[in-house]
Amino acid sequence: MSKNSVNIRIDPSDVKQLFASINLQLHCCRYWKLQKWEFSNMLVPFWRLYHNTIPGATVSYKNTEIQLNAGTIVLIPPRTSFSTKLKSPIYTEISNVKGRRITKHDIIDDFPMRTEVDHLFIHFNAGMPLDIVKPDIYSINETAVIKTYLDYIKKNVVRNYRSFDIGTTLIIQKLIMEVLSAISIELTSGPNDKRIIESIGYIESNYKQKITNEILASLAFMATNSFARLFKQQVGCTVQQYIQRTRIEKACILLHHSDENIDNIAFESGFCDRFYFTKKFKEFMGISPAAYKKHHTMV
Repeated sequence: MSKNSVNIRIDPSDVKQLFASINLQLHCCRYWKLQKWEFSNMLVPFWRLYHNTIPGATVSYKNTEIQLNAGTIVLIPPRTSFSTKLKSPIYTEISNVKGRRITKHDIIDDFPMRTEVDHLFIHFNAGMPLDIVKPDIYSINETAVIKTYLDYIKKNVVRNYRSFDIGTTLIIQKLIMEVLSAISIELTSGPNDKRIIESIGYIESNYKQKITNEILASLAFMATNSFARLFKQQVGCTVQQYIQRTRIEKACILLHHSDENIDNIAFESGFCDRFYFTKKFKEFMGISPAAYKKHHTMV
């Protein structure tokens, strides 16, 4: 009997397999008509997926500007500071956005005559390591499969925008997976040390609790100082800075996608009270939580 034949007989379950972690969390899926869309330096801790069928809106990052149109899906990773604009009449309102959800009574073909565009947007997180890819803007060509998903989603969002059944939710997830797969070769993760990746996962699950360097170091079976040095090398900031950033980003997600008041958001984000939360939020975001919710949480 050959050596290869012997190897084939070995139970394949003895071979440990490792898979990349994907943990999709949907925050919102909306279909709007826009008349004004003027934002600069938008920076949020979740992914954004944009698709318009009517041209006129653009998103830009550094020296890259992408037109939103029927043949393109735009995907923006967390922590990408991007800007938006829409060729539209000059509005005097202070707000950055003017628009509303699309209803069954709207005739989308009439939008261009009023300098309006349709705008599908989906906010989501994908878990580690996809949520810490390098900042950028990705343009994905619309395929027949993607178009089928988009048409299905738009139809169902117009019909029922408050809740989604399991079928619609799965189609939204399929769309996200399809576009992420299209750019997977371009996605580069941050830390590559298994101990640091697991530490970040622990922080993500326990950010409401007190987390010390000693706790994380013991979980990584490392000396505290050695762990702290490795963490900063891999992540680019100290352990406590990362924990603080995680809590602020969780607060941003709640400000965008919940009706909770500031006190509850402070508690849900791991802060002891509203005043300390507001102080740290302003230090990190440059603006108060209330102002952020008012001016930075639309589309």
